[in-house]
Amino acid sequence: MIDVEGYIKPLIENVPVTLKVIKPLLLDEKIFNEYTIQGDSGDRIRVPLSIAKVLVREGYCAFDDDTDINKMKRVLWFEMKDKDSITELPKDFYLKIGRLIKRYEKKLEKDPLNYEANFALNMLKSLLHDIIKCRLQKIVKLCVSNPNVDKDVLNKLTVEEEFFYKFLCGFVNSWLNYIENECGEYYDE
Repeated sequence: MIDVEGYIKPLIENVPVTLKVIKPLLLDEKIFNEYTIQGDSGDRIRVPLSIAKVLVREGYCAFDDDTDINKMKRVLWFEMKDKDSITELPKDFYLKIGRLIKRYEKKLEKDPLNYEANFALNMLKSLLHDIIKCRLQKIVKLCVSNPNVDKDVLNKLTVEEEFFYKFLCGFVNSWLNYIENECGEYYDE
């Protein structure tokens, strides 16, 4: 079995995310290797997730998530409307959804009888499941129809989907090559 999480986690840590600056900051290269980060209160900055987590934890910034249930409904609608092409999503789409789900889970921890939070959480999880299934079907179809990695397709995928797409293209390519060229090798006539 493939350790998907082991492959994807390092990719996710480098995904650029948007932050809203809370406290003015000027962080130099010594702190974040190659990054000089500047921002005044209210500014929006884009940094890799690994750096974003530190800035949020230290109180300099907050995640600037613009995702909500209505946006997820639109994504699903577009995915279902056009069965043949995949809609472009931000690289951090699933991260944003994950943070949104966590917010509703925290609301329910504080108040388990919060009907609105419970309804929203169930709706989010259902929409996420449907979006994932729809997009996975399209990715598989794309790989089978053309098992060579296509940069136009990559530009439309989230970081998690990119990993799956590249892996599946490689697997399908290898499998096709084996079936087309190697199967006859087992028979000596």
